[in-house]
Parts: sequence; structure tokens; C-alpha cells
Amino acid sequence: MTVGAATVDGGVVSIFVALALAAAGAAWKLASLRTTLLDEWSDRIDVARAKLSDKAIDELLTLQKQIGDLLLDSGRLTADPAQLSQSVERFRALIQARDRLTSRFRKLLRIGPTLLMLLAPVELGTLVAGLYYSGFNRARLVGQCAVGATSLAIAGILFTFCRYVILLHRLGESEILASDTLND
Repeated sequence: MTVGAATVDGGVVSIFVALALAAAGAAWKLASLRTTLLDEWSDRIDVARAKLSDKAIDELLTLQKQIGDLLLDSGRLTADPAQLSQSVERFRALIQARDRLTSRFRKLLRIGPTLLMLLAPVELGTLVAGLYYSGFNRARLVGQCAVGATSLAIAGILFTFCRYVILLHRLGESEILASDTLND
């Protein structure tokens, strides 16, 4: 195909149109990610938070009994509080996991909108780079800016995706800690 004095490569145009359509499909999926995450995780977060609170209370009661036994058996002068460290550490871990659940869930819900914002420059950069590499627009600065902006946005998408995986992993760890079958 010829536009003015330049020849436009139809194969390159097809590749970039396919990439732009794939990015549009990803945007469509990302638009519903927040709702999907809310549906999947909201109740699970509430249950895990309640279980972690219950386990923390149970651990405090165990600690209270251990303190009483230690003071009664050993007397105040010879009591070694180091024996309590395991229960104290377990209590701390339960409370810490419970307190972090809500903030991690909020961060997880922000992933979809963040990815959607990063996808817009990828879409635009793909279209502009397609125009440049197909021969339709030969302004070198335009092509380089498009590739640079697209590359930065893709790096942001990869970073955000890694954050998504880490948040899912940490929420899963908190769920496991709250589970009755694995820790009792």
C-alpha cells in the first residue's frame, strides 16, 4: 500500500493492529478485576480475620495459664520468663497477620485500576509505533518516543503484576495461618 511517497507495510500494520486489539481485550478484562477480587476475597478476608482473632485470644489464654503455672511452680525469684517466648511470638504473629489483612486486601483491589492506567500508554504507544514501523509516519522522534513510552508502561505493568502475585501470596499465607486444620 502506498501513502503519499511512502510505502506502507501491510504485514507490520496487521501485527500492530493485533497487538492493539490484544491490549484492548486486556483492558476489558482488567475493568472487571476489582469486582472479581471483591467477590472472591471479601468473605475469605472476613473469615480469616475472625479466625485469627479467635486464635490470638486462645493464645493469650494459653499464655495466661503458662504465666500462672510458672509463677506458682517456680516462685517469683527463680521464674524464667524465656519459657513464654514461643507463646508470645505466636500471639504476635497472629495479631500481625490479622492487622495486615485489610491493608493488603485494599492494595490488591487497587491493582486493576493501576494496570488499566498503565495499559493506556501501551495501547497508544503500540498504535504510534505501528504507524512508524509500517512506514506510514517516518518521524524518527515519534517512533522512538512511542517505543520508549510503551517500554516504560510495560515495565510498570510487570512491576504491578509482581505486586499482585505477592499480595495474593501473603493473603493466602494469612488464610493458612487462620486455618484450623494446619495449625492446631
